[in-house]
Amino acid sequence: MSQIKYTALVMAANRPGIVNPIAEKTGVSHKCLAPANGIPMLQRVVDCLRRADAVGRIVVSVEDPAVVDQVPALAALRASGEIETVASGANLFESVVMASDYAGPEGHPIIFTTADNALHTPELIDYFAEEVTASGVDVAVAMTPREAVAETYPEEAASASYHKLRDGDFSNCNLYAITRPEAVNVAKVMKTGGQFRIKPFRVLKAFGLWALIAYKMGWVSLADIGAGVGKRFGIKIQVIPLPFADGPIDADNLKSYALVDSLLARREGRAA
Repeated sequence: MSQIKYTALVMAANRPGIVNPIAEKTGVSHKCLAPANGIPMLQRVVDCLRRADAVGRIVVSVEDPAVVDQVPALAALRASGEIETVASGANLFESVVMASDYAGPEGHPIIFTTADNALHTPELIDYFAEEVTASGVDVAVAMTPREAVAETYPEEAASASYHKLRDGDFSNCNLYAITRPEAVNVAKVMKTGGQFRIKPFRVLKAFGLWALIAYKMGWVSLADIGAGVGKRFGIKIQVIPLPFADGPIDADNLKSYALVDSLLARREGRAA
């Protein structure tokens, strides 16, 4: 196993001016605090990262540290210095830049994840980190092939969202890595929130007309994605396939939140 330790940045802030339906339904201030099988999702993500061998430092990007302190277990970890917080920005890009500026001076590579990735495991994080280290790329994006999801969750795989590419269907895992500070500019393509499959005209805005046509026609391969983004920003980027069915399943809306809750209950037994 590689001796390189990654700083893990957990994006946990609310979107400015938006009332999240999951937070509203569960009676909490932030979606990340909503319980998934009895445990706040942010706590689950932090626990996962603490148990991952590849992670040496954990930083939570959020509007106010008081949000984290609403969870007693996380408040204790923050008080002991085992986790840190950094202020979030006005949008995803600004939050990434601010978090990278805070976490980057020591020169550690950075893994970005989100606070609703409640199904991720230490094994998944370590696999991704090892692949990033071995690849030598500046930026890495994790995606899971449809087959991996279908093998474990055949019913869920049928309704999941995928990028339909030339070499198969892949779903984004909301898991990224940046290994050198200059590469943070690639986050500009996510400034409006990403979701290229749901809102393809964001492809047009980010990469141009030809990229949109190629994407819509299914002419783009997994390798093409990395090559296209890398060429634009002058960096080496790679999409890394993950053989983990839980990788792309996050609590993005009420339906997927219910799915995450039920899958955790299936994995752990229903909490009291």
